[in-house]
Amino acid sequence: MSGAHQAVCPRRGLGRPVLAGVVTIAATAAVIGAFCIAGHVAGVPFGEFSKEPVDALSAPRYTGWFAHLVVLVWQVAATAALVGALVLRRAGQREAALFLFAGGVLTGLMVVDDFFLLHEAVYPKLGIPEEVVYGLYAAGAATFAWRFRRRLGGDVVLLVAAYGFWGASVGLDIVYSLGGPLALLPEDGTKAMGTALWSVLMVRLALAEISAVLPGRQGGHRPGGVPLTGSPVGGP
Repeated sequence: MSGAHQAVCPRRGLGRPVLAGVVTIAATAAVIGAFCIAGHVAGVPFGEFSKEPVDALSAPRYTGWFAHLVVLVWQVAATAALVGALVLRRAGQREAALFLFAGGVLTGLMVVDDFFLLHEAVYPKLGIPEEVVYGLYAAGAATFAWRFRRRLGGDVVLLVAAYGFWGASVGLDIVYSLGGPLALLPEDGTKAMGTALWSVLMVRLALAEISAVLPGRQGGHRPGGVPLTGSPVGGP
């Protein structure tokens, strides 16, 4: 095997892959066990958790396709940011890693909330109104934008636009109701616009931060004016 090929595909022993597999199986078993316990406590069969909603409700196969697509787009944003944070952490870029990690966590909280409808079905039962949840997410985004304003640079426009569309969606949900086949188009359409903009934002940020530390990219500046060399500066 040539040296160049070894550099691209280094030899790996069986120890770490096996350990990763064992940990993955154990973690998955723990999740399955948690659902079994929850079902036993609530008197709900495991199948109620594991079956697809369209099967459980005998609904048409296309039920929820658009909602699922929006969640997938949101997941792209969270994955890009969190994987980018891990790469940068291992590269010794702590501030850049913190930047993407904060964005990934904020995105992850929103996507889990949206997928499991926590703001509609869970948080209100805990005494947290839906409007308060929206306010907390907006405050989190504002804090993120201020703390990392230098790293965001001009991309802050995408963040503001995303929350503008999400705000419009929430407003339509509260004060507007349209009958007929287009009843949910304004509300869900503006929500999808905001989600797409947020996903583009996170992917752009992850690519920019990772590209900044690649060989041959030293000595330049990010769009936000942060130098590519040395320890990046972010926030106050």
